[in-house]
Amino acid sequence: MSDRRKILIADDEPDILGYLESQLRRKYDVALAGDGADAIVQFRTERIDILLTDVRMPGIDGIQLLRAVKELAPRCQVILMSGHSDLHMVIDGINNGAFAFVTKPLEMTAVLTRIEQAVTQIRGFEDQEAVMRELKRDLMHQTAFSQRLSALAALTGSLGHELAQPLSGINVYAQTLGEMLASGDVVDAEYAGQLIEKIQQQVERATDVVDHVKEFTADADDSAPETLDLKAAVERAVDLFRVQLQSRGIALIIDVPAGLGVIANRNQFEQVTINLVSNARDSVIDKADSNGDGAPKEIRIQAAQDQSWVSIEVRDTGSGIEPRLQRDLFEPFVTTKQDHGGSGLGLFICQELAERMGGELVLLESSQAGTAFRLRLRAASAAP
Repeated sequence: MSDRRKILIADDEPDILGYLESQLRRKYDVALAGDGADAIVQFRTERIDILLTDVRMPGIDGIQLLRAVKELAPRCQVILMSGHSDLHMVIDGINNGAFAFVTKPLEMTAVLTRIEQAVTQIRGFEDQEAVMRELKRDLMHQTAFSQRLSALAALTGSLGHELAQPLSGINVYAQTLGEMLASGDVVDAEYAGQLIEKIQQQVERATDVVDHVKEFTADADDSAPETLDLKAAVERAVDLFRVQLQSRGIALIIDVPAGLGVIANRNQFEQVTINLVSNARDSVIDKADSNGDGAPKEIRIQAAQDQSWVSIEVRDTGSGIEPRLQRDLFEPFVTTKQDHGGSGLGLFICQELAERMGGELVLLESSQAGTAFRLRLRAASAAP
C-alpha cells in the first residue's frame, strides 16, 4: 500500500486552507473543505486517511464533524485545530475519538509531527488487518476442508448404495463364471468374454466412485480456476446423490444447456453444489415427513448465461426457511438444522467459496412452497 496518504483539511478561513495545502501537498494528497458539511460530502465519496479540522466553524463545527467522520470512516485519524480558549471542546473531541490536537496559531513542526504520528497509527491498523486477513484465510482453508468432509459424511448412505451396486454385479458375474468352470462343460468363450467385460465395467464404476471421493477430499482449494463444462460439473457434483434421492422419491431435474462454461475451481464448485443440493434434499424430506408423501418432492438445477455471467439456480419444493433466519442465513453458526446437528457453517463457507471464485451466492426466495439459491460465476465466454 502506498504511504502517500490523503488528508482533508476543513476550515472556514481560506488563508489557513491555502497555507496548510502549500505545506502538505509535497508529501500528501490534500483535499480542502470550507465547512463541515462540505467535508462530510467528501467523506461519503472518497477514502480519506487523516482529517485536519478546525474546532470552531459555522454550521457543523469540528466536534460534530468528528462524530460524523467516526460513523463514516472509523479508521480515519482526526486532528483538531483549536485556540487556547477551546480547551473544553478539545477534551470533548478526544473523548469522541480524536487522535490529537494542535493549537492556533499553527506551528508547522507540531502539525507535521502529529500527522506523522497519525500515519504511524494507520500503518499499525493496516498491519493488524493484514495479519487478521491471513489468519482468516488460514481458518477458512481449514474450516472449508472440514466442511467438505462433513458434506461427504452426509453422503455416506449414498456412497454405500453406489458401491454396493457394482460390487453386487461383480459378485453375480463372478459366480456365474465360477459355475460355468465347475460344471466341466465346454465354456462358451463368447459368453465368458461378455461376463468378464461386465465385471470390468463394474470395477470401473466402483473405481470412479472412489476416485471421486479422493478428489473431493483432496486439499486443493487454492488451485487455479479453470474452465468447467457446467453441465458436466453439475452432473458430477450430484452423481453421489442420485441413488439416495431416488430411494426417497425425490426427482432431480438438471436443466443446464450443453456447452455452457464457467470459470471456477473444480473442488470449490463441487463443494458449493453438494451443500446446496444436500440442504435441498433435507428440506424436501422434512416437508414430506411432516405433510405425507403427497407433497411434491423435486430439486431443480437450472442455468442461463447473461453476457459475462452465468447464473446457476438450485430450487426445491421443501419446507422453506423461516423468515427470522433469512436475513442472517450466510452468517456463521446460523442454521436451519438445529434438530439435525447442523453447524451453521455450510452456507457461510459456500458464500466465501463463491466469492473466492469471483462470483456470488445469494438466497433468491424462500417460502412454504420451497427455496431457491443462485450462484453466479464468470462465464467462460461472452454471450453472443
